[in-house]
Amino acid sequence: MKIIMKTALLFAVLCCALLPQSSDGQMASGIAKQICCPGVGSYSKIPLKRLEYYYWTSSICPFHQVVFVTKAERHLCRNSDDEWVKKTMKAIDKKLGS
Repeated sequence: MKIIMKTALLFAVLCCALLPQSSDGQMASGIAKQICCPGVGSYSKIPLKRLEYYYWTSSICPFHQVVFVTKAERHLCRNSDDEWVKKTMKAIDKKLGS
């Protein structure tokens, strides 16, 4: 029984050690960026003052879209072909100094 417990504990420690982490010890944001948007459509505009940053959906997703992240940590998919989305991305880049 002790061998099983030690093996299980070792396995749990190894699994935790292999989780992707950023340099500050938090889970890598890459996991969050693997979400896929349900489809392409026209969605409402999001006020710039509510937005923190954006990222692109993964290349494995059927629709390549922009995901805006709000200050409330909501991830909102938007069509990258929409003109307001392009302008908002540029404004965020400027705000963040990118």
